[in-house]
Amino acid sequence: MKYLDLAQIFSAHEANHPRYHLDGLITFSDFGPFENPSYTQLDRTYAVSSNNKAFLPNRLGFSIFGTCLNGKDPHVRLEHYMRQPNGWVPGECCLIFYQLQCVNDREFLQPSLYPPQRQAIASMLQDLCTHGRLEFDDVLAAFDNGNGQISSNEFEASRSSAWLNAGSAGNWDWVIQPIYLYDTKKLAVGVPFPTPECNHGTSGPSEKQKDNKGGV
Repeated sequence: MKYLDLAQIFSAHEANHPRYHLDGLITFSDFGPFENPSYTQLDRTYAVSSNNKAFLPNRLGFSIFGTCLNGKDPHVRLEHYMRQPNGWVPGECCLIFYQLQCVNDREFLQPSLYPPQRQAIASMLQDLCTHGRLEFDDVLAAFDNGNGQISSNEFEASRSSAWLNAGSAGNWDWVIQPIYLYDTKKLAVGVPFPTPECNHGTSGPSEKQKDNKGGV
């Protein structure tokens, strides 16, 4: 998927003023004057959301914030570097969906697919509350106050999984699995770029820029 395709999907989604926002990845093929052949695919890839001014309707700004998957370069103004002469060149991009999988005492239930992660989390917490006879609003508030984490003796939930010991109703487990859509024929499931080389790559491009340019 090209960057313009991803941007068009983001803009079309936000035009409907949705409750939830889409997630995607941009892998840069060239960092212009900061290009370094030692950068791995992980170092070149930034997570972005449709909840950026560049994709929102009737906004004066064009900002696009992204966070590098290597964990060393958060909240970068990507459009600033993309718009510069000899700037960053987007390569392959993808849209991220989230599959919610559920197991009840080793019985796999029908999985559900959600475009935004937040919607998958809300569905997981709703299931947990239904089977655990808990108040959804209270659990959701505690989850948000706990920065995406909540636990007790009977259950625990995070942004990617949850479990519940429901007594006679059995034991429940949930997992949220990311699915990467590069196009209609190329799908990738799970953690992107999990190779040892990528996990232990060099620092990302903006780390270099911070040394040379004083940060972003």
